[in-house]
Amino acid sequence: MGASAAAAWLVTRGVDAGDVGSALGSARALPLAIGIVLILASYPLLAARWRVIVRQTAPAPSEGRMLELVLVGAAVNNVLPGRLGEIARSYGLSRSNRRPLLECLGTVVVDRVADLVLFVALLGATAATAPSRDWVRWIVWGGVAMTVVGIAALVVVAVVRRRRGARSERGLLGQLDALLDGLDSIRTWRCLGTVALVTVAAWGVWMVGAWLVARSLGIHLSASQIAFTTGVLGLGSAIPAAPGFIGTYHWLAASALGLFGVAHPDAVAFAVLLHAAWFVPTTVVGVALLVRRGTSLAALRRVSLHDPSPP
Repeated sequence: MGASAAAAWLVTRGVDAGDVGSALGSARALPLAIGIVLILASYPLLAARWRVIVRQTAPAPSEGRMLELVLVGAAVNNVLPGRLGEIARSYGLSRSNRRPLLECLGTVVVDRVADLVLFVALLGATAATAPSRDWVRWIVWGGVAMTVVGIAALVVVAVVRRRRGARSERGLLGQLDALLDGLDSIRTWRCLGTVALVTVAAWGVWMVGAWLVARSLGIHLSASQIAFTTGVLGLGSAIPAAPGFIGTYHWLAASALGLFGVAHPDAVAFAVLLHAAWFVPTTVVGVALLVRRGTSLAALRRVSLHDPSPP
């Protein structure tokens, strides 16, 4: 929460609210609407990628159910701190396919590592296009470190899991085996290639949507600049922050555009619109789905590691 408050102060410091309001009011409706549609279109692709990962360890729910779980996870992340959305979608998957919660959580970790690898690749390919700043270097090196650790951990898990052979079903060892099964869900080169292609497609669609949101405000970004901004926002989401990344997201988006000479009021307006483009729809739809499924936020806190049945 402290990081969000500090970021909110930084992004609003010295900016005239009237100028930001004018920029928002001048946004062109057509490119903004298309941009929002494309940003939201990335979610079915991300759900399809997670389904590919899940199918390596157990039968996966339908495409529609996987999309529901992704949206529920996004909504919970938007309203609760601590990235509890990842627990929420793991819990939902556990209830749907009757698999151990920790196994489902392992697939979520693999799913998130796929995003992390792409964000680092985007920054690595485009960081030279932006003027050097200390905060950029911290994000780049932090992202590289997280990626190396994440990939190394998954490789170690795969080696350990396959050498152990027989799987325990009970006790602490059983829970560990369930988690290892989920983490060891990239089991073939074909699966790895599919996950990589769908990741690029999902975030490619998202970046086109973000580019259109910028165009709606009269901000013209090159392909490398929008890729850089996406990498910054993706890796910056790892910073502990308020629910929905409020504050940190806006500061990162506005600061990234500021590196390319975009006026601060316009950059803040872009940050507000881009955040709202995914925050509002995923929160509304995700919370509605959560209520429809009869799962309360309190129930998520009572999740059993052994029993995936609903409370």
